[in-house]
Amino acid sequence: MAQIASVWIEEGCITCDACQETCPEVFHVTDDSCFIIADVRSDGKFDQNESKSLLKAEVGSSLFEDIVDAAEGCPVDVIIYTTAEEGAAQEEPAEQAEEAAPVEESAEEEEAAVEIPAELLEGDRELMVLFGSQSGNSEDLAATTAKMAATVHLNGVAKDMAETSMADIAAAKRVLIICSTWGEGEMPDTAQALWDAASAADAPSLEGVSFSVCALGDTGYDLYCQAGKDWDNRFEELGATRVADMAECNVDYEPFWKAWVPGALGALASVDSSGNLMSDCVELFAEMLMPKKKTGGVVASSGVEQPTLEVKLRMFRYDPVLSEQGYDTYEVSVPGHHSLQQVLVMIKETQDGSLTFRTSASAGSDPLTGMSVNGNLVLADSVRMVDLVNYAGEDAVLNIEPLPGNQVIKDLLVSTSAFEASKQKAAVWIQTRDRPGAMTPQGQAIGTMSTTEARKLHSMNDISSEHLLHSMSETLPFNSSYLGPAVCHRLWLRSNDSRISKLCREEMRENLQGSDGIWAETDIGVFGRYGRVGGIAAKNLNDCRSELLRAHRFAGKSGRYVKWFCKTVKSSGNFNETIVTAQTQGPLGAIANLPTTLRMALGFTRNGGPPVRDWQGFIAPGKMPPLLNKSIDRHHELVAIFNELDKRF
Repeated sequence: MAQIASVWIEEGCITCDACQETCPEVFHVTDDSCFIIADVRSDGKFDQNESKSLLKAEVGSSLFEDIVDAAEGCPVDVIIYTTAEEGAAQEEPAEQAEEAAPVEESAEEEEAAVEIPAELLEGDRELMVLFGSQSGNSEDLAATTAKMAATVHLNGVAKDMAETSMADIAAAKRVLIICSTWGEGEMPDTAQALWDAASAADAPSLEGVSFSVCALGDTGYDLYCQAGKDWDNRFEELGATRVADMAECNVDYEPFWKAWVPGALGALASVDSSGNLMSDCVELFAEMLMPKKKTGGVVASSGVEQPTLEVKLRMFRYDPVLSEQGYDTYEVSVPGHHSLQQVLVMIKETQDGSLTFRTSASAGSDPLTGMSVNGNLVLADSVRMVDLVNYAGEDAVLNIEPLPGNQVIKDLLVSTSAFEASKQKAAVWIQTRDRPGAMTPQGQAIGTMSTTEARKLHSMNDISSEHLLHSMSETLPFNSSYLGPAVCHRLWLRSNDSRISKLCREEMRENLQGSDGIWAETDIGVFGRYGRVGGIAAKNLNDCRSELLRAHRFAGKSGRYVKWFCKTVKSSGNFNETIVTAQTQGPLGAIANLPTTLRMALGFTRNGGPPVRDWQGFIAPGKMPPLLNKSIDRHHELVAIFNELDKRF
């Protein structure tokens, strides 16, 4: 019979009472969060159960369905639980057992029948989590790992190597080491003294100690993860028993650690108080560390389940040490509902640990996971493989490259420095003004805003990633002084906010009107091919240009182009190359191109009139004018404006 092993509340609870209404025996909603009731927990505490303490067995089985329903009904998905299978099988009646023919159990049935012996959970269950850290990464991982140990009935204690002796280690039953590598394969400063003691000839025997190692390093150095490797080898030399293989973690260490820690903790949890490893229990403990939520066939991070796809990924690679770049190709079989990030993590964990890219902790949570897939700009943690393959054609080849217009740091990892520099340059910071307010029930003053304005601002700012928008520009690679569409978009959005001061609004719009502002963008129309985000940005930036033209009374070269173009189109009702040539230069341009203007008035044009006009043009005196008979220094300004006006006329 299935049962809930543990249930806890992650950050983000909105105290909506839904879980308490569904299962009041387990959940109690306070003013700040949802708590797990003390009476149902093995530790007897009343909190969010961050330690993942186990539920009492009778509660986990009798309230299984109610807990699952509460988790699935949580609007913000913060209720997480793990399940375990009760191994006690009911005995069949004797007569029925005699009649039944002997059937050989399958391997799956034998495995399902295995349960954790009660005696294994008794006695010494302490786990020493040793860390050697230079910058704090190993220390953070050690603290997290020690907390996770409670889920598999271990008492995890994180200890700094600087405060530990070899005698302490020799007295331990279970030791888990997380150690960074410093410099050219050297120990971190905090680990050096303990390493010297471990390397000494009189180092104590570690017989009876079970261990596993997580090594942190950087593939940019020759002695990759060397400090962790040294600990792994030395423990074995001193007689300790390795119960789980060592993990080698690159600079982006979290995916490697996540893949390693369930197996390592599962193995150490399977060591009894006498130091014996009960291998049948390793998988059972490891599964406790893998949160499972029944979602009715829906995967929270990537949508409805899709069939397995055979995909070929052609991946851009760049080595900053050797200054070499190229492409590696990987052929994978993946569920269609998996995100691109999940596939990249899988490749990193199983095929190439040196692959570098940005990851997010959960789906759609990191606006910096952007990359280019077959020319489309996507967020790796949000896009499904099935959607990418649908646009890839019959070959199902995905060309994965870094975001364009950004400095590549390594492989698919790009720098955000250019975008941040543009924000600093534009000073997109809000300076507020005095405005009407109201008092909250808690006695605090807060400014008010109409629902209409709030909705308008939210809809304008429905941009999942400014960094993605920044990379949509075709101008930025050729104009380093241009602020970029994302910064211009933020300036425009904030200048529409009624909460800012008049001076702040004027400064923002002057930045937009300046030579590095929105008029530097060659073609806003191209944003539309990048989906919803590009479409929203294109509309907002076109509105921005329209407002700037009105505010500055059509001043400047761009304003004059628009002014005379609009007048000509409205007066003639036509849009053709004669209008472009004759009228977009203003009154002097119209006079200089008088012959073409007369041809327009008489209908002798290459387009915009009936077909017979083409023949009349051949017999009329003079020569048909070229498309543009006057040089334009910055023709992209015309392109951008015509693209804008094409949508408005």
